[in-house]
Amino acid sequence: MRKVFATIFTLLILILPISSFAITQQNTSKPNYLLWFISIVVLLIIAAYGIYKSNKREITVFANYTDVGFVIASVLVPVIFLATMHWLNVPPDITLYVCIAAFAIFLVAIAKATFLYNNNIQDFILAFYTKMFIPFIAITCIIIALIISITLKREKYERRTRHSQRVTDTALAGFTSAFLIVSLVLHNDKFVSISDYLSGKK
Repeated sequence: MRKVFATIFTLLILILPISSFAITQQNTSKPNYLLWFISIVVLLIIAAYGIYKSNKREITVFANYTDVGFVIASVLVPVIFLATMHWLNVPPDITLYVCIAAFAIFLVAIAKATFLYNNNIQDFILAFYTKMFIPFIAITCIIIALIISITLKREKYERRTRHSQRVTDTALAGFTSAFLIVSLVLHNDKFVSISDYLSGKK
């Protein structure tokens, strides 16, 4: 019974900030930036709790590099499909359905593996949320670093090589930060076969 209540509580923590935010935004003509901020903070706190539980080995977020690869592919593959089908002038409706289908297939595979790598439904919910939210943080770090690197102006009397080095270092800092964020919840730094991954084998 305690596990049931814990599972319901976990679901409420994850759903309430998002649902209340959506309802409030729908009922207002202007964006509520305070609510945006509060919602993001709450979601970050939940992700931080997932990282904490992962570091204590109480949940498994990223089981191995194959797990990380599937999460990255769930984003990249639909984007590649979108770009390719747009270039081939495929109708937008078909393109949308194909991209959604590709993302859904990866999402189901990731959810199945995450469930198998965790002990119960409560751990699965927290691990799955953390797994899907951390790439968002990592990608944000990369985008911010790239934007900063592009906007870096060459200082007076600065050599071109020095300026280029600063731009490169800034971009690398973003990728390094993203890798470190992912490594916080990486349990096993090796690749496993896709069949072993989907069957929950370590």
